[in-house]
Amino acid sequence: MPGEPLSSLWAHRQFVRFWLARMGGITAGQMLMVAVAWQIYDISSSSSAWDLGLVGLFQFVPALVMTLPAGHVADRLRRGRIFAACMAAQAAVAFLLVAATQGGLASRELIFRVSVMLGVARQST
Repeated sequence: MPGEPLSSLWAHRQFVRFWLARMGGITAGQMLMVAVAWQIYDISSSSSAWDLGLVGLFQFVPALVMTLPAGHVADRLRRGRIFAACMAAQAAVAFLLVAATQGGLASRELIFRVSVMLGVARQST
């Protein structure tokens, strides 16, 4: 209702759960982007700004390309499931990066591939 205070939103349990999940997902996604940037900076032999720029480009271009298909999919499928799938994809990327780092398999190429996957997953959230 127009006259109700904002605090009445917090009385709705589903809204609170949605809001907390959304904020947690956004925060985790941003932390993952920073971690990817730090990792490419760390493994790059010359600590190249070029590699760091490529990571950003590889995250941006898929998001740009997927804009129209993501809108089409969002109109046809349940948005909650799309969001959950994108969060799961980002979690899989995070676990892949941890495993690759622990196993000594982290490379520029892996980071670039992961950046593309993150660009696709971020577009849909």
